[in-house]
Amino acid sequence: MRRLALLLFAGIAAACGEPTAEVQAEVNRWALQFGLDPILLSAVVWVESRYCPQAVGAAGEIGLAQVKPVVARTYGLPEDILWNPANNLAVAARYLRDLYFRFGDWYRALAAYNRGPTRVTENGVDAEGHAYATKVLSVYWYWKGGKP
Repeated sequence: MRRLALLLFAGIAAACGEPTAEVQAEVNRWALQFGLDPILLSAVVWVESRYCPQAVGAAGEIGLAQVKPVVARTYGLPEDILWNPANNLAVAARYLRDLYFRFGDWYRALAAYNRGPTRVTENGVDAEGHAYATKVLSVYWYWKGGKP
């Protein structure tokens, strides 16, 4: 039994850290569908889960992009769809696009993705939101090969 558990853990761990070709294709598909740069969506996924589709956050966030169930429900979707990597990426891309339209820049949109749009609207970007947005944008610009 212990050996089986180790093998299962090894399989899950191997699935994390680097995107499979299938996951990267879904990142590209959904980013482009919602008008995002695929590298930005990739940066969000990297920061959120290190490409681990089984990731679960401390506040109940699910999957590759660590989408909160309330976000799925906001779009009229059942939260269990978030366990499917393609669906998780689709909801995340749509939410990021909507946050960008609401806040007008990626810094505040990313902070809102992390901290919640109401908090950012009412209180501005706090230290945690700043750290998150800065981290995602740093990964983004590193992967783009340039500076903001």
